[in-house]
Amino acid sequence: MQQRAGVERPARTGMLVSRVYLNAFNKALISWILVSHITLTVVEVPEFRPLILLLNPGIFDFLYKSCNCIRNVIIREFKARKERVRQALAQAKSKIHVGFDLWTSPASVDCVAVVVHYVGRNLKSLSLLIALKEMEGSHSNENIAAAILPVFGDFRIEDKLGFFISDNVTSNDRAVNVLCGELDLGNPVPRRLRCLEHVINLSAKAFLYSNEEGSFDFEAEELSMLKFEVRKALELLLFWPFQLVEQSNQSEQE
Repeated sequence: MQQRAGVERPARTGMLVSRVYLNAFNKALISWILVSHITLTVVEVPEFRPLILLLNPGIFDFLYKSCNCIRNVIIREFKARKERVRQALAQAKSKIHVGFDLWTSPASVDCVAVVVHYVGRNLKSLSLLIALKEMEGSHSNENIAAAILPVFGDFRIEDKLGFFISDNVTSNDRAVNVLCGELDLGNPVPRRLRCLEHVINLSAKAFLYSNEEGSFDFEAEELSMLKFEVRKALELLLFWPFQLVEQSNQSEQE
């Protein structure tokens, strides 16, 4: 066995590494690091490199040597993909409609997601997440708009914007007002669309709970103690609106 950089390697590997294979390996390695939230310094860990040598001796010489290499590749790939998104949006055959939603991470970081909906050059409806921006301060209309507004300039779509879709919350109404004012889009009222899923969710809660949200909030243990007939009646009460919709759809198809 030959020694190199403190790692034992076979004297003969009998393997050839093509450029295509090397690129695929690097892409898979970086994807694994990103998706698994693994530190970039993993390529510097002494125990990691022998693992690669054991799996594929031919590729060992091409393995990234430092975390800075991984970082540079990630940034370069991010910029390349971002430019491809810009080009795709520039070739849109329709107005670009924007959906945004607020989210708080497990680490208590407030973020706003920005999704665009449009018809691509192949005349297919497309949706893309183009930003997940950290918000500063409370979920006020000014802070929401301040987080979203730079995204439009970054992707060069200010002159192609159509409608704005978000949850049925007053702060979102006002955020659209601010965005339309800043972008000189005119009257914001017809440009403000409501998220259908959120409307259905609110309607279901209002129907089930009325003014008392806890009226149908049974604990599993309490529910199991009820008679079978009572449990079936509660299940029927809970799901009958959905059954009616399904029956209506079947009737229309017939």
